[in-house]
Amino acid sequence: MEEFKSTEQIIEDLLLYQLSESDKNQLKGMTEKDLIVLHHNFGQWIRNHYKLWDMNNPYTGLNYEPVIIEGVDCSEKHPDAVSMAVIEGMWKKLQT
Repeated sequence: MEEFKSTEQIIEDLLLYQLSESDKNQLKGMTEKDLIVLHHNFGQWIRNHYKLWDMNNPYTGLNYEPVIIEGVDCSEKHPDAVSMAVIEGMWKKLQT
């Protein structure tokens, strides 16, 4: 069975093994409101690398119930939301 990672596990993996010191410094230097610019490039890499779209992923795929607000799925388990939570979580850890 494939191992999927929780948001916290993805953050830890990225900070310990995936990101260079330069990448970490760049992320740390951003403002929190500017993190959204990472959604399409880095966020997409996170969604694909950690298989957030996989229907077998218990953190995003299983028991996933859309929360539609004005035509947009705002569920916390939506892969877009999870990847953004990862980016924000890494940013917060780097601020300490």
